[in-house]
Amino acid sequence: MSLSVGKATAGPPVWLRKRSFEEMKRTLAQGELLHSLQGLFQESGETLTGISLAEEKYEEECIFLVLLLEFKGPGCRIVCPREWVFQYLLDDDLFGAGPIRFWSYPEDPELPILARLHSSPGFFQETAWESCAGEVFPEDGDFCMQRLLYNPGRRATFLVVSEKTGRKFILKAVRPKEWRVSLEKLEWMDRAGLHKTILFPRIVAYSSRDYLFLYDYLPGVRIDRLGPERREELKTGIYEEVIMLLTELHQTTLPGLPRWSPHREIGALSALTDLLEIRAPGVAAVVQPMVEEIADDLIQRNQTNTQPIHHSFSAKHLLYYPDRGRDRRLAVLDWDSAVLGPQEKDLASFLASFSEGEEEALFFIAQYRRKKGSELDLKLIHRFIQVRRLIKICRKVLRGDSSDERNAKALRELDLLANEKPRLGP
Repeated sequence: MSLSVGKATAGPPVWLRKRSFEEMKRTLAQGELLHSLQGLFQESGETLTGISLAEEKYEEECIFLVLLLEFKGPGCRIVCPREWVFQYLLDDDLFGAGPIRFWSYPEDPELPILARLHSSPGFFQETAWESCAGEVFPEDGDFCMQRLLYNPGRRATFLVVSEKTGRKFILKAVRPKEWRVSLEKLEWMDRAGLHKTILFPRIVAYSSRDYLFLYDYLPGVRIDRLGPERREELKTGIYEEVIMLLTELHQTTLPGLPRWSPHREIGALSALTDLLEIRAPGVAAVVQPMVEEIADDLIQRNQTNTQPIHHSFSAKHLLYYPDRGRDRRLAVLDWDSAVLGPQEKDLASFLASFSEGEEEALFFIAQYRRKKGSELDLKLIHRFIQVRRLIKICRKVLRGDSSDERNAKALRELDLLANEKPRLGP
């Protein structure tokens, strides 16, 4: 088995492990780390040629910084890049304390299977697979793999290709406490026959010991990555199929799913607002009352929802492939967040990520309402869109430097958001 991602490397030195979130970002921005770290790798005969911030990921309770290290070996041979991950706790001490955890990929403490995945040539044969895996691996033989996504401490996704047959799969590793819930959701969807009307990756095999899922591979391109001309050409057909997909989903019975929570919906935004109070208090002063107003509105409008929703129905989770047939060109990915919740959430997620302008959004909503034959809470759709836009603005501020120009731009965006009078709601 071959794996086309970076290998493990020596962990960060002690002095770097003590850097606070703010100190780490400042050191990276000033370009000081490269020279300071080059001596660390000289004994291995490799030359550290670059170090950069690969990702700054905000969760409800913590922030992950992923540093990408680039090397050259003897004779200027290019060596695979490697990664260091720093996890900071989201609290009042964020800008003074060092990380609570750090590791070199693939030594993720929440995803221990990654280390074996990268080190064991017989990984697939050694794994305790359940379901129909036995029918797959003996026939297909050796595999090569490419990492598609790495969400530190939560999950990792790989494209798996059989070197013998060319058959493709998607392998997903999840942290132990999420594995059982993810499996139950997939089993509920299967029992409800959702695959008969909605195309999504189905399980080929899974491992309850190693917290792994193996899915059939679905070809296609994410619709958020369509070029402008192609997007315009396909837009009408995409809207029609999305309406059909959402109507089918929202009319399905999946009683075992957990229920949507307005408090959880606003949780990530509240955590970002707390950070802004420390890093950009002027921006936080504008964001905070907007967050409180939205939270109150979501709580007041919360009902006992019995319909399943995808909960993350954005353009990045919709895969377009024309050869699947006129009514099956879209596949829906990533069902881990599915809950029983308001249909308005799915509509807002899609519109915020794909539609252009309010007229287009209103037309889509009218078509969905006509197809499903039920009323919609337009104000609730607007609130969900506001949450997405506020999160985007907050992350932009936190990921940048602390310049007055950046904050002034954010304040202008917030002013427009606070004072707009959309026809999506009263």
